[in-house]
Amino acid sequence: MTIPAASLRSLMTELIDYAGLFPPANLPLEQAIANYARYRQAAEAWMLAHFIIPVGRLEELTAEQIEEDDPFTFSVLGRGGSDSESWLTNLQADIATIDAFLDKHLTRATADMLEVRLPTEILREGSAEELKIMLDQAYDLLDQTPYYEVPFEEGWAEMVKTAVTGIRMHYGVAGFKLRCGGVTAEQFPSVQQVAYAIKLCLDNGIALKCTAGLHHPVRHFNETVNTKMHGFLNVFGAGVLAEHFDLSLRDIEKIIAEEDPQQFVFDDDGFRYQNWHIALEAIETAREDSLISFGSCSFDEPREDLRMLKLLP
Repeated sequence: MTIPAASLRSLMTELIDYAGLFPPANLPLEQAIANYARYRQAAEAWMLAHFIIPVGRLEELTAEQIEEDDPFTFSVLGRGGSDSESWLTNLQADIATIDAFLDKHLTRATADMLEVRLPTEILREGSAEELKIMLDQAYDLLDQTPYYEVPFEEGWAEMVKTAVTGIRMHYGVAGFKLRCGGVTAEQFPSVQQVAYAIKLCLDNGIALKCTAGLHHPVRHFNETVNTKMHGFLNVFGAGVLAEHFDLSLRDIEKIIAEEDPQQFVFDDDGFRYQNWHIALEAIETAREDSLISFGSCSFDEPREDLRMLKLLP
């Protein structure tokens, strides 16, 4: 078997969006973009996808910082808004900023993804139809694929259901963004919540990307945040298996909760978790259609942990 195994490559190709600007890394932009440029030349560059940047910081980037043969690929964080009117107004301004940035840098940069939080007001009202109307208006403005986030607060499950239903109903292409952690224990969703979001997205044909708290491969207790952190092998392993086998919510929860790294088996034929085995082509299909990427403030820690598990050379 080769190392990395072909199935690990299938699962992790362009899986990590680098989010070095965000907690807990909180790096200066100059350092974060320099890291991204360096990671693009690393042996594991195949795992790297976008550089995540707030829309308000695009103008800080200079031509010298992104001057390479291949354009830098950005996922831009929009500002959002408290209600549909302010949200759409801010979106128009965000798009103008993105367009100006791309016009300025031409072949040096692309921005094919927009991440933005949905307004709590419209989610709390529980009207998927009203959300659909807002998202239709947004789609008419966008050149990027949007990933819409729900705030992690009281009433989360119902708001997720409203969001996913509204995304499914609206006529454009859009995905759901799942926040999997933060810098304090209360910012981490439960196993049941993560599994619920994955299942709901898959059942509705909605692509999923994740962010925060996923920079280690396997679920474990973390003393710094004093809680159990989710693992990216758990989340994306569960996702591709659930997409391929139409797993039940209980089965997805089982994989999300797994803390034994030995249960995640990668070889050149496919990926296995206990009695479920998925071949390379099916992994790649699930990734392309349904399980897009996750934002990580570190590109080093995922690689270091995978080496400790002997999954990377």
